[in-house]
Amino acid sequence: LTIRPTRVVDIVGRCLTPVLILGILVLILAGILYPIGPIDTPVSPNIVQDGLLAGYQAMDIISVAGFA
Repeated sequence: LTIRPTRVVDIVGRCLTPVLILGILVLILAGILYPIGPIDTPVSPNIVQDGLLAGYQAMDIISVAGFA
């Protein structure tokens, strides 16, 4: 794979890091330029409260599974 086995991570990282950054930028630009659809009005007037409660309940379920 390489002439210097101790530097495999450095060599692979040097090649893959730009590819990763470019891929992330392409995905962000594609999402901005070609959105799936228009942004709708919120369904609930208390969207932040609903999100916090749903997240709290989800963590509640995960912690029950962890303690069981």
